Amino acid sequence: MKRREFIALLGSATVALSFAARAEKAKPVIAILGSGAADAGSSKQLMSMLDTSMREVGLTQGQDYVFETRWADSDASRFSPLAAELLAGHPSAVVVSTILAAIDVQKLSRTVPIVGTGLNAPVATGLAASLAHPGGNITGVASMGEDIQLKLFEMMRETLPGLRRVMVITNPTNPSLRPMLDLLTSQAAKEGLAIDAVSVSAPAITACSRCRSRSSRGPWRCARRPSGTSLSPLCRQADFSRIPAIPRRPSRASHAC
Repeated sequence: MKRREFIALLGSATVALSFAARAEKAKPVIAILGSGAADAGSSKQLMSMLDTSMREVGLTQGQDYVFETRWADSDASRFSPLAAELLAGHPSAVVVSTILAAIDVQKLSRTVPIVGTGLNAPVATGLAASLAHPGGNITGVASMGEDIQLKLFEMMRETLPGLRRVMVITNPTNPSLRPMLDLLTSQAAKEGLAIDAVSVSAPAITACSRCRSRSSRGPWRCARRPSGTSLSPLCRQADFSRIPAIPRRPSRASHAC
């Protein structure tokens, strides 16, 4: 789904409710279940994008609707209780940016629309029936991470023709890990490459320690960063060890790689 379609989707769901709400002097609520901290750059960017997008379809925050936000502070275990808090307020829709948050919201409600801003492998994880017709109460934008990681793989081969082994840093708690890692491993086998998957669900300092102990085995490739872990420390450690590091989403590495 393109950005303009996403805007129309979220906006149209609110427009109908907005007119009815005005008559009752109430405002529809759009719930935001964020994965990071409220003051994180990515969180501020998300809120700014949503506010701007709603204005593009003629809706103004505070006048036509209100945002109700909850932030998990990079702790996936908080998604479920925070989702329950948001759903208790009877929102018109819940906006999520991670597959774990979407799954926890859907476990609690099969009727409130869930809008993803960029979810990994929603079909492979069983969250959606298909990208064209997701079904249920889930919709939004897929990250197309499967295609992106294969393209990054291709770029690594072109940049490092002598490449033989790739370390993939993964988050074992993320449901999208297995289908994405399977796809990467299959492609690597076809090209005669070895994949060394490192499962890290610890904070950045521990993640760096674990990866450093295996850093001699090959370039780092961040297929899915550990929950609660910034890519910047990992990339800085890779740079210190003179090992090429390629994050799947470069913007989230704060240009550290």
